[in-house]
Amino acid sequence: MQRGYDLVGLSGFSSQIGRVRALSQIFRARGNTLAIGGPACSTTPELYVGLADVLFIGEAEYTWPAFLKEWEKGTHRKIYRQVIKPELEASRVPAWELMGPDVLRYVCGAIQTARGCPFDCEFCDVPYIFGHRPRTKPIDDVLKEIDIQYKLGVRRIFFVDDNFIGDLRYARKLLKELVVYDNSLPQPVYFFTQLTLNVAKNEDVLEMLADANFSSLFIGVETPNIDSLKETKKLQNCYTDIISDVHKVESYGLSLTSGIIVGFDHDRPEIFTEQFGFMQESSIPLPVVNLLAAQPGTRLWYRMQREGRMLAGDEESGVPKSTTNVVPRGMSRVEFSRAT
Repeated sequence: MQRGYDLVGLSGFSSQIGRVRALSQIFRARGNTLAIGGPACSTTPELYVGLADVLFIGEAEYTWPAFLKEWEKGTHRKIYRQVIKPELEASRVPAWELMGPDVLRYVCGAIQTARGCPFDCEFCDVPYIFGHRPRTKPIDDVLKEIDIQYKLGVRRIFFVDDNFIGDLRYARKLLKELVVYDNSLPQPVYFFTQLTLNVAKNEDVLEMLADANFSSLFIGVETPNIDSLKETKKLQNCYTDIISDVHKVESYGLSLTSGIIVGFDHDRPEIFTEQFGFMQESSIPLPVVNLLAAQPGTRLWYRMQREGRMLAGDEESGVPKSTTNVVPRGMSRVEFSRAT
């Protein structure tokens, strides 16, 4: 049965643009007012022009309320752009309870505790979208979100932060509260998140992650090739023993999913053998291997354009990516394709 909606909002990543197009056709054919925002719309708004009645570029804590006031009066702009990065006190606790039992149709619950990352990896669009300064949500609000989802039956929650320990001070305070909260439950909730390898240098954080019932972590290891790490400005992985750090994290019973990238300028055809050996020695249970790709707005994206090394990539490719929009420097495209 079709429902009548006054307003429909869509958000998504660049890999989901095909689904966004399909939903756009459905809702606009019904005459619904359609708004689209999110990371992909923010970095490549030109792809979404014509798909919606209104676009939101950037974070929407300020622009969304402004739009609603105008829309209720029967008028609105076509584009709302938020330039200032809002503090997350302005991000309200979502009304998860409105989903009712439908929330259990999802693989897990989700909470964002922070935005931004202090690091500056060339291929990463997080600094471009969210900035370098980590902005954190009030811990009481985080606990409210967990509790609402828990009471709905959710038992696995993904902290979707791009770097959960971007602000170590905040992470320590939050983890301390999570340990107390989870231990108070009759049935525990399992957490997982994304963070950086320097967590291995903070044993108290590793201990609290384990005590708070984090079942797994995603860490971007990328490559054992130090020259490639320096090239891409992933300096936090350059001056350490990566394998030792991985084993340290795993020693706390934390299962790792790790991002692995091939195709950096300093990679040669033998990198594929090196990566295989690295994965065997590190014992990372779930390596996610991607080809280097230049996301719009990143420093890598600008550099590839300056150097004339940008290809038309597959905007709807999944993960792991089987295509790339970058012309490799350390090997021919034929070598690259054969090896991958």
